[in-house]
Amino acid sequence: KKRSIFSGSLMPLFDMNNLSIGREWSIEWMNPLSSSKPETALAKVEAKEMLAVEGKNIETFLVTLEYQKTLFRLWVDMKGEIIKYSGFGFTLIREGL
Repeated sequence: KKRSIFSGSLMPLFDMNNLSIGREWSIEWMNPLSSSKPETALAKVEAKEMLAVEGKNIETFLVTLEYQKTLFRLWVDMKGEIIKYSGFGFTLIREGL
């Protein structure tokens, strides 16, 4: 079973395969709480960064996601798994790597 810090219903929105610096894409979905029109978030691979997690150095891509003027940051490993997430004043880090 693949573990994720996002709920299973959100995972199809995030294509984290074949990342490269400068890659950009948009994500559209229906938000039942705000409107009847599709909403768009913009994603961009900003850089490669090394993260130290549980005493291990992990090579990651820093992906920014902008949605409704809010910026989220995701650090994604070379397998496409989200290792760290930062947004809404919270930072979540995957454990048990």
